[in-house]
Amino acid sequence: MILSIYTFLFTENGKYYLFNSESLYFSEISEDLYEILYNHSWDELPEELFSELKEKGIIVN
Repeated sequence: MILSIYTFLFTENGKYYLFNSESLYFSEISEDLYEILYNHSWDELPEELFSELKEKGIIVN
């Protein structure tokens, strides 16, 4: 699994964000989730969250 080429992780003013330009999904996320996604530590994601991120096209094969 990888982050979609359309997925962007960024920080601003000490907050963490996730944006997918294909699905137009935008969310403020926790620092922990940011680190997990940035480091591609998929095994640290709860199964339900992992499934949701796949469904929204954030994580792809």
